[in-house]
Amino acid sequence: MLGLGVGRARGAGRPGAAGRPGPASTPLAGMDPATVDRLLAERAADIPLGRVGDPTEIALWASRLLADEWVTGHVIPVDGGMAIA
Repeated sequence: MLGLGVGRARGAGRPGAAGRPGPASTPLAGMDPATVDRLLAERAADIPLGRVGDPTEIALWASRLLADEWVTGHVIPVDGGMAIA
């Protein structure tokens, strides 16, 4: 992701940034809901905010990155603090 964001900014002179999402509360294909809830709870224990993200939170940051031409050449973590844990 970093190479894509920096490469686009450097090579084309155009804005290029990327988001790096953490775990989000989405359905996992083929798994029963109780297993999904257990796996998400286990992941939440490793996240400083104590919960997994909501897909709308990740989508909000993605839309901000698309709208902002000044932020370029960076990968922005959208992970509830996992990058610093």
